[in-house]
Amino acid sequence: MPELSVVIVAQDSEQRAILQVLVDGTSVARTVHSCASFPVVATDPVVRRIQSATPDVVLVDVPGKPLCSPLAAWPSRRQS
Repeated sequence: MPELSVVIVAQDSEQRAILQVLVDGTSVARTVHSCASFPVVATDPVVRRIQSATPDVVLVDVPGKPLCSPLAAWPSRRQS
């Protein structure tokens, strides 16, 4: 079975390193790229880097607090 290629997106460098160790420690996946920032728009260079890595999986660490701006802007809140 071929290995899965994984891109890791995490703002926290320690969390990014932990996720990379966990992914690379398996026999089924390997990290091909990691990003320290979330893409904000479709033309963001991060998007191009992720696409050029052609990953099978994109692993995104969503921070608990504070929310990063792209996630905070997500239309999930209901207006009362």
